[in-house]
Amino acid sequence: MKREIYATDGTLTICPASEKDKINMSNSLARKVDKLIKILSKIGIEIKISVSDDGIYYSIFDEKNDYCGYFVINNPLSATPEIGIELIKAKRNKGIALRATRLVAKRFYEEHNVEYFLIKIQTENTHSRHVIEKSGAIFCGMDKEQSNQLIDSFIEALNDTDNEILKKALNKEMLEHEIQMDEVYVYKFMPDMFI
Repeated sequence: MKREIYATDGTLTICPASEKDKINMSNSLARKVDKLIKILSKIGIEIKISVSDDGIYYSIFDEKNDYCGYFVINNPLSATPEIGIELIKAKRNKGIALRATRLVAKRFYEEHNVEYFLIKIQTENTHSRHVIEKSGAIFCGMDKEQSNQLIDSFIEALNDTDNEILKKALNKEMLEHEIQMDEVYVYKFMPDMFI
């Protein structure tokens, strides 16, 4: 099957993601909290995590045409869209993430009215933070919005149950501990870093 190419540097190729890939990609956040979802499911509470689907998804392939991971641009109509990237383990620490980020950012910048891109990296992801800082991205501060949205989803589901014991046992602090999502670093990825 021939893929449509969005951007390439001759070794990396970025293609619009297939519908099947988009589903797998958008579910990656839900997989991160799978343990808690299973625990709650065993005691009769079903929780569905909804992940925003307003992003534009791309698949990343290397020079051997091997799948490397995916790239997403969230809030694509914003002047400051957010970049997200996730590589499979075998393709990490090979310079692919930064190269793919520069390729997609450059092409997207040329096509849209973008002031700069935002990149959010979880605090424990020291390697990615080092790479993005080395690229010249500008640190903006910390953000806890993503984990707060997950916590709010769980709290909402708990409020819908009639089990008062469960409501008392699974409070916000317990959920924060179980989800183990910390603050994230927020960076500006400016045009001079990819043009």
